[in-house]
Amino acid sequence: MRSGPHPYRNRFKNRSTGSECAHLDAVQKPQDLPMPLSPSATILSLTFVTAALAQSGVQNADVQKRMQLMEDIRDTMVALDTMATGEAPFNAALADRLAQSLAADAAAIPVHFEFQFEDPESAARPEIWSDWPGFAEAAARTEAAAAGLPTGSPRALRRGMAEVRRTCDACHGGYRADDQG
Repeated sequence: MRSGPHPYRNRFKNRSTGSECAHLDAVQKPQDLPMPLSPSATILSLTFVTAALAQSGVQNADVQKRMQLMEDIRDTMVALDTMATGEAPFNAALADRLAQSLAADAAAIPVHFEFQFEDPESAARPEIWSDWPGFAEAAARTEAAAAGLPTGSPRALRRGMAEVRRTCDACHGGYRADDQG
């Protein structure tokens, strides 16, 4: 890990606890990326900017926290996907750290949705709370898929990420009103 202040520290703080994200030093920083960016990296960058702008209208702090958690999960999945598909060099140690972070974030999903906070910008459907056992089970399946993510090779990681994505999609299909990705 790096010592001293990090230029990205404030951007990657867990807004619910104020602590720094566990995978901060494992994530590739812009200065680490090869230039020029690939078309898929450009599209991902635009997706992140769009998501950040969409979140700027959120008024409820608790909704903001759960939206940030979902963004953290998405960002970690993107980093793992780039290694699994060969867009970034495969690094088993980094993949393992990211998988651990993904599992920890997935475990936090029920905590962030426990109370029904509302906001016009939220995509959370009321079924989350009216079918809490179903939602909690869907979140547990995502956590289990992330916790069992094989990180020994790009091929294994690619297969494991497909399972994580299936669990995410299943949950979003039933509990997210406006699936933005």
